[in-house]
Amino acid sequence: HDMQRETKIALITGSSRGIGKAVAMKLAEAGIFVYINYLKQEAAAEEPLAATNNAGAVGPLSPIDAADRVAV
Repeated sequence: HDMQRETKIALITGSSRGIGKAVAMKLAEAGIFVYINYLKQEAAAEEPLAATNNAGAVGPLSPIDAADRVAV
């Protein structure tokens, strides 16, 4: 039986700062593919993006308003 490794993916809302940023960085360190979500502060989102890339989990920037059903 061929076993394949599962890829785990996370979308952390508000991951450009504060608790969301800390959670995104810890998940990336654990090898989870993390989408970096932000609403208005793209420059702030660059730091956790670089950190997730350094941890080996390439996380694209995802500028989504989590309160907007259509956007999500």
